[in-house]
Amino acid sequence: KLKLAFLVVGVWFSWTLFGWAMERVTSTKFGEDGAKFSYTWTVVLIQSIGNASTAAVVLLTTGKRNFTGDVPARDWIIAGAAFMGAANFGLVSLHYIIFPMQVLVKSCKAIPVMFGEVIFERHVKLTTAKIISVMLLCAGVVT
Repeated sequence: KLKLAFLVVGVWFSWTLFGWAMERVTSTKFGEDGAKFSYTWTVVLIQSIGNASTAAVVLLTTGKRNFTGDVPARDWIIAGAAFMGAANFGLVSLHYIIFPMQVLVKSCKAIPVMFGEVIFERHVKLTTAKIISVMLLCAGVVT
């Protein structure tokens, strides 16, 4: 239980620090002309390279040599492109809203994901239980 508490506090602290830093970088006016930071694609690319490098080191140190997990490269490319877009839009949104509001909006992403499952994965059925759980999740985030 102590390890779980440590991990929970670590996640909260890390995300709070990350949110504070990114909000500060994207909303502060820099230079003589007072321009806001506009290189969000570069930040997302650097984060992605860091994430991929960390994952590769972990896989290599644990003896796993299969970096794709037997998932087709096409699927990884789609997931990577979607991540890059989502992360970039999230950073750009910090020009207009504060970080806690961004987290609130992102936390309700279960709604479009639920409908996306039905649209793109034709065998997924939208059950009453699933709808209720998604709505309760979003209501819990908002309150």
